[in-house]
Amino acid sequence: MGKLLNYFDTGIDSVSGKEKSMDETLGFLPEELRKDVTNDVQEAFANNENSKEVFSVEITIAGKRFSFFKNKKGEITAAQLVMDHGNPNDLFELIDESDGTRRLFDLIPLYKKGKQNCTILVDELDRSFHSKLTIEFIQKFFEKTEGEETQLIVTLHDSNVMNLNFLRQDEIWFVERREDHSSEIYSLNKFKERFDHSVAKDYLLGRYGAIPNFGIEPWDEEDE
Repeated sequence: MGKLLNYFDTGIDSVSGKEKSMDETLGFLPEELRKDVTNDVQEAFANNENSKEVFSVEITIAGKRFSFFKNKKGEITAAQLVMDHGNPNDLFELIDESDGTRRLFDLIPLYKKGKQNCTILVDELDRSFHSKLTIEFIQKFFEKTEGEETQLIVTLHDSNVMNLNFLRQDEIWFVERREDHSSEIYSLNKFKERFDHSVAKDYLLGRYGAIPNFGIEPWDEEDE
């Protein structure tokens, strides 16, 4: 996690946390909520007990990020993660980080999940991301899951991702809202564009549809 957060230029040098018992780590929570979290963590470990990979459970609670582990004795321990931005005497909690960095904490574990031969769906992948970060995140996913039977399906609004040097035409899909408020989904492949065509530019010009159509202002000067 720390290496990837540093790779994505978040300003984080490293991620660390002091390992404690689960009860001690979650002691700040109300009893009922603490029990719910404990049960969820135990269930997650039970569902993955046959996994050969090193397994952990990560949860964000009240702006704090926690990582839970199972030691050789079968005991679950936990650590609150803190981030070093170059000053070990002033460590950041998750709530201190930007929206984009917090988003990465949620999405980076998908690289590991992608090695488990599955389909992953992410809504608004580009939320709080710079365009270059969105593209780099997807490229890194391709790199880390090469050879795996895994598919990543995401929705986003960043037209810069529509680059035929990066994605095939059949990998780019549009969602157009119809007049009856239903949605039509169709592939760029039906337009049969040249491989060197600037898809992003033509998309913004409306060639493929699936763009906002602004209407008449719903008020006049007298209403202001």
